[in-house]
Formats: sequence, structure tokens, C-alpha cells
Amino acid sequence: MTTTTEFGTWANHDSYVTVEDTVTTFLGDYVQDYDVDGLVNAFRAAINAALPQEISLNGDQFYGPYPMPAGAADVIDDAIASVDLGELAAEYDRS
Repeated sequence: MTTTTEFGTWANHDSYVTVEDTVTTFLGDYVQDYDVDGLVNAFRAAINAALPQEISLNGDQFYGPYPMPAGAADVIDDAIASVDLGELAAEYDRS
């Protein structure tokens, strides 16, 4: 049986507390023009797709195997950075 542990919160890897905060800040004054819930879900899914199978983003928490492998924080940061939020947002523009 594999044991999992928390690898940290969204706030450990971004300047905002939640994924929702990151998305709404990115959208700025145009937030009302977007399907924010859909975009947040798509952003999480894209990050999960970029992460190795053993690491996942659930809500605002990252989880993975215990003990945490060396470099896991960098892997998470790289996965987040690999997702183009602007490109993804274009798919959820309702204006």
C-alpha cells in the first residue's frame, strides 16, 4: 500500500492563497466575461496533467507519496508554470 502525504498548499507555489484567487486576479477587471468555475477546473486539470502521476492537486492542496521525493517542490512549480493560463482562459471567454 502506498502512503501519501501533503506536499503543501497552493500558497506554497504561487503568490495567491487559492487557485481561484490566481485565476480571478489574472482575469482582473474582465472576470465577469469568463466562466470562472470552468476555468478554475480546467486550470487544475491542466496542472494535474502536467504533474507526474504520483503527485496531484486536489482543491488547493498538493499530495504525493511519502516520503516526499527530493525536488518535488520544483516539479510542482514547473507543472504550474507549464500551463498557459491566458490560452486556457480564451476557451472560457463568454464575451
